[in-house]
Amino acid sequence: MRKSQFIFVLMLGTSFATMARADDTSLANCLKAAGDGNCKPIGDSDTYYALSGDEGNLTMTIYGTTESGSTAATVPDNASFDDNFPAGITSLKTSGNVDIGDWAFEVATGLTSANLTGVKTIGYGAFSSTGLTSVDLTGVQTIEDCAFYGATGLTSIVISDSLLDSNGNILEFGERDGVYTGIDPYAFNGSGLNTIYCPAGNACGNGFDYLSPTPKIISYSIDENGTYIVDENMYANADMMTKNITCEGAQCTALRMALNAGNTCEAQDACNTLALQYGTPSEPSTPSAPQRADIRIYTIDEANQVAGKVNSVKIRYR
Repeated sequence: MRKSQFIFVLMLGTSFATMARADDTSLANCLKAAGDGNCKPIGDSDTYYALSGDEGNLTMTIYGTTESGSTAATVPDNASFDDNFPAGITSLKTSGNVDIGDWAFEVATGLTSANLTGVKTIGYGAFSSTGLTSVDLTGVQTIEDCAFYGATGLTSIVISDSLLDSNGNILEFGERDGVYTGIDPYAFNGSGLNTIYCPAGNACGNGFDYLSPTPKIISYSIDENGTYIVDENMYANADMMTKNITCEGAQCTALRMALNAGNTCEAQDACNTLALQYGTPSEPSTPSAPQRADIRIYTIDEANQVAGKVNSVKIRYR
C-alpha cells in the first residue's frame, strides 16, 4: 500500500470512530439543538449549555448524554461561582442525562424556575438559597441533603415514580444496590415547600414531616399528548419552553405588556388582538426583521390561581 493510501485509510477510520461517539456527548447534542457558536462549556467541564431569551431573562439549557446507560454529563461543583458563568439566567432546563454537582447553583444570578426532567442526581446544596419558585423533578432519582436549603420562594415541586417506593410513598434517601437514590430527609429544609404534585394513584407520603406545615399532596396525571391534568384543569407539557410570536416595533412592546400582565395567547391572530388592547401598534420607520415576543409562562402555583377562576383552562408552565 502506498503511503498516501495508508494515510487516507487511517483518516477515514478516525472519522468514523469520531462519528460513532459524537451522538453521546454533551457538545454534540448542544450543537445539534442550538447550532455552532451558541454552545459553551460550564467552567472547565465537558458539559455544555446554550442560552435563549432576552438579556436579563435568559433560559439556560444544559445538554447531557443521550445513549441509554451512558454516564451522565455533570454540572461541576460550585458552577455558579465560575467567572465564566453567565449572568441574567431566570430559568433552567436540562436535555439528556445530567447530574448536578454540590453547590452547583447556590445563590445563582435571579433563577426562578427549573425544569430538571433530564437530571438523575441533584447534589448537596445544589440549589440552596436560590430564588426558585417551582421545580419539575419528574425523572430525578436522587436529591441529596440541603439541595434546596433556604430556597424560601420554592413552594411546589412535581415528582414522578422515579422518587417513589413500591408503596407509592416518597423514597427515602439510602443506598440500594450500591447506588444512593431517593430524597434526603432534609433536602428541602428551610425552603417554602408547601405543595407536592404527585403521580395519580400514589400517596407520596413520608419524608417531609419536619416541614411546617406539612406539604399538601395534589395528584396529577399525564394524557397521551403529554398534557398534565390536575383537578380537571389542564397544563401543557412542562418540557415546553416559550413559543415565538412575530411582531414589530410598538406592537412587540404592547404584546409584552399584555403577557406580563398575565394574559395568554397561542395563535398569531390572538396575539395581535391582545396587543391592540394594550396599545396601538405603529409602523416601523424602516423595515426590520420580526422581533421575538414570548407567550406568558406560569409556574404551576400561578396556574392553579388562574385555574380557580374558571372551569377549565390550559396553561403552559415551566
